[in-house]
Parts: sequence; C-alpha cells; structure tokens
Amino acid sequence: MNDEWISISEVLADMERIGDDGRLHTFSIEFVRENSSSNGERGSIKRVASAAKYTKPGKKVFQPKRANTTSWQFKDHNALPIQDLTTGQMLTPKWTHLIKYNEQRIKHYG
Repeated sequence: MNDEWISISEVLADMERIGDDGRLHTFSIEFVRENSSSNGERGSIKRVASAAKYTKPGKKVFQPKRANTTSWQFKDHNALPIQDLTTGQMLTPKWTHLIKYNEQRIKHYG
C-alpha cells in the first residue's frame, strides 16, 4: 500500500493536464458515492482504474431567458465531470468526496 499523500489542490490541477499527444491526462480515482444507484449504495467506494476529466464535446451552454443564469454547472455543485475510460460511463463525483488519486490518499486540509 502506498502511504503517500497528495493535496486536493494538486489533484484538481493535475486532472486538467493535457498530454504531449494532445489527449486528456488519464488517472485512477476513488471516491465515496453520494447517492445510491444500480451501481452501488450511498457511502460505498467507487474505484475507477482508468479515468479522464471530461465534458461532452460540442455541448452548447443553455441560456435561459432569465438574466444572469445559465444551465446546470459542475462547479456550482462541487462536481467533477469524469469518464470511466474502460466502460465509457460518465461520473460526477463531488471533489469533496475524493479519497484516492493515482493510488495516493488525498488530503483535503492543511
């Protein structure tokens, strides 16, 4: 078991990297599920061996008629758009629920 720690700010910055080949940086991640679903119970740990930060290409931002509002935003909900590269499943864990990144435990304080 790896006893190294990484800060959440380092994790969030590292997820944004683009490789030399122009592709998104891939990583492994573990997080605590916020809600129950057919894939697991609330509070259980979801492990993704190969993931990348992702948003749907070509998605247009919906602009409602009310002033100063936009469509649902990941940042407003502390969520991260993650794609499981093995299954193609889209995941939106809260960054506050992340517990491991590339086998390193995540420190959310200090």
